Amino acid sequence: MAPRLLSGNQVVYIMMEFGSMLLWDEASKKQFIDSVLDEKRRLGIEVYAFSIFSDRAFLVIGKFGAYTEEEACRDVLIILQHYLKTDCLTQDDRRFFQNGSNLKLTLCLLNGKDEIVDALIYVHLVARDLGYVRAAFDYWWSSIQIYRNRPSWNGLNAETVYENLSPDAGRSRRNLVRRHREIERSGRFFPDCLSAPVIFTTLACLPSQPPASPASECPERPAQADAESSVPSLVARVG
Repeated sequence: MAPRLLSGNQVVYIMMEFGSMLLWDEASKKQFIDSVLDEKRRLGIEVYAFSIFSDRAFLVIGKFGAYTEEEACRDVLIILQHYLKTDCLTQDDRRFFQNGSNLKLTLCLLNGKDEIVDALIYVHLVARDLGYVRAAFDYWWSSIQIYRNRPSWNGLNAETVYENLSPDAGRSRRNLVRRHREIERSGRFFPDCLSAPVIFTTLACLPSQPPASPASECPERPAQADAESSVPSLVARVG
């Protein structure tokens, strides 16, 4: 059974700005989503929405119990480290991240289903607002396709959200799709719940070694305790 969205989960909106065209092609976007999938099981997080672009990625994720911005930042860095161990990066991207401190994470804790739905819709409409498509439902690398067509992605189940909006999941899906379209027609959308974000900039936080080749064995990720203890050296909080 899919986990309940609001049964003790703290939900967080996250925007990752890479500072380069890190996810420049279809294969790298797919590999990034696969990295989210692989690590979400280990980290114990749920993914409720995503939009993936060449130079940035948006996520709405949740975790049971207390979940701080620092913990969410740590989890996102672990996901990104997983991606950087794949063979999708160009030499320029590897050099950029090995030397780099340009990754910026913007996070907002969401309270209540209204804020969660607003953040979810915002993440889905970003493709339109950034000029990638004329209508948000046309963008492929977004969970808007899952919410519209009602399939279950192996890592995001739209039914989880529907069931918390209404006892009638079918009606809830139709209402949510209609709300997407209404807000899209009204113009650009930026919800109040995202107006006071916590921003982290990274400080030499990514692996210094190049990603392992497909024929070699990827090193194990750090133990949870090690990842938690290393957060102060990974990020600087802005604001």
